[in-house]
Amino acid sequence: MKLLAISFGFPPVVAPRSIQVARLLQHLDAETAVICGLPEDEPLDSTIEPEASLAVARCLRVRHRRSRLRRRLEGLAERADLPVWNRTPDAYGRWGRAALTVARSLLSSGFRPDVLASFGNPMTDHLVGLELARETGLPWVAHFSDPWTRNPLHIRSWLDEFLNQRLERLVQRRADVLLFPSSECADHMVAGADPGVQAKVDVLPHSFRPESTQAGWPAGGSTGRLVVRHIGELYSRRRLSPVTTALQEIASHDPSLLEGVRFEFIGVRDPNSLRGADVNLLPPDVLSLHDRVSYEESVSLMRSADGLLVLDGAWQGKGIFFPSKLADYIGAGRPIMGIASPGAGAGIIERLGGVVADVSDPAAIALGLRRFLALVRTGSDNRGEAWGNPDERRQYAAPVVAEQFREQLGRAMAARGHPLGRVGVGVLSSALT
Repeated sequence: MKLLAISFGFPPVVAPRSIQVARLLQHLDAETAVICGLPEDEPLDSTIEPEASLAVARCLRVRHRRSRLRRRLEGLAERADLPVWNRTPDAYGRWGRAALTVARSLLSSGFRPDVLASFGNPMTDHLVGLELARETGLPWVAHFSDPWTRNPLHIRSWLDEFLNQRLERLVQRRADVLLFPSSECADHMVAGADPGVQAKVDVLPHSFRPESTQAGWPAGGSTGRLVVRHIGELYSRRRLSPVTTALQEIASHDPSLLEGVRFEFIGVRDPNSLRGADVNLLPPDVLSLHDRVSYEESVSLMRSADGLLVLDGAWQGKGIFFPSKLADYIGAGRPIMGIASPGAGAGIIERLGGVVADVSDPAAIALGLRRFLALVRTGSDNRGEAWGNPDERRQYAAPVVAEQFREQLGRAMAARGHPLGRVGVGVLSSALT
């Protein structure tokens, strides 16, 4: 099988998509060419899946160039909340046109893919996929890490939503398979779509490195304290205040529970995430904030923690997000607590055996933290074992997810009458080696 993948996010670009797409393609049994982004004014991290570009047959990096004037105009448009500008679908339209040119050159040079895949965010990736599918007739799989429209983390004008809904429908109708990281996200994105679109839907979860399955519980605790960590930025509606409020309640009524305990938040940069969080009211050294670290260091901090926190935003309705960070948490083999709306991420944590509390319920969060501290203190009785329900963990190992993706690519090929697509699901690996 030969695959042409379109993903702006690919190492060393700092983005959840970089990690997940690279991990997926590294373990995919296919000859893959990937067209990806290389921004000139965005952060890069060489520790993100450093072997990814060597694991694929071809890695074509397309630079994302923005002049100083362009960046200034984009900043002004963002502050003025102008509709349409950089929002139909996003700020990567110029990169998309360049990527399309590179893809056409690749195809004319003799690379003959059997199937095409695009990965958003950014959603410009899907517009590149749409044009290539139209021009070539190739089977096409479109993977969405987040909702395109009706995204609870994004506030758009009615005009932006209208224009993006038109683009979204074009992609949904032309793609042969539509993939989402959770069934909740899939249901949200195709709600109201015609049966033909809904029949294309499947779930492809995020994954963790296979070597992470060797992580034992407990691996850390070297500081003599019980350390609970949250790794990654708090952005959009995500706030630190649900944690600080619960810790204040525990400190007032059960102060002994926090003795020898420290909560560490790594990578907190957005000032909005600290609104309402009265850190100074907590006992000394119970909670600390730290700058962003490299990806490799973040993985090390996950594995050396006694427990890990997922902190999501509050919104109405079911939680639809499977945070990519949660996949790395699972791989780290540490106990997990989720402070989130009931739904996708919370359900995974519950099935693993972790603790979940509704982010909108302060009393439930305080109770959940008490339960979680009791859970992580039992680590000494489980030495040498990766924490979490093994059947649930296994579903997110990168080789398992990559094989699932290969079958979904086969489904797309079958939909277009491709001879390789008629190989039965589950036997693709043996038939095409």
